[in-house]
Amino acid sequence: MKALTIWQPWAWAIAEEFKPIENRSWRPSGLMLGKRIAIHTGKKCDDRKSFEFVREQCVAPVPAAGQLVYGAVIATAVLDSFVTDSENPWFFGPWGWVLRDVQKVKPVFVRGFQCLWEFDERLLVPA
Repeated sequence: MKALTIWQPWAWAIAEEFKPIENRSWRPSGLMLGKRIAIHTGKKCDDRKSFEFVREQCVAPVPAAGQLVYGAVIATAVLDSFVTDSENPWFFGPWGWVLRDVQKVKPVFVRGFQCLWEFDERLLVPA
């Protein structure tokens, strides 16, 4: 299974099913469309403005930076499609990866990588 590393709090927002679009600077391969990918949290946290944006968009309390999981796969999602334009507030572009059927899993602590990378899906346990 392919995995995508995403900084917090964005990965949390995906796992909690608030964020349906992941923004990337590159287009996903057409071969990935319809496939399930692992959502991995990077070891870095995005800036305070990112947390403010996520808090504005979510209907649930957003954990503080120190309460989030880092360096682990926390969910899976199907890469449904991609967009280059959208009125969805989560879209910043230039490529928006549209995610669906998000499933949370118990954190699997593994090293992440840039771009899509291989993850052993046998390690996944539903949350």
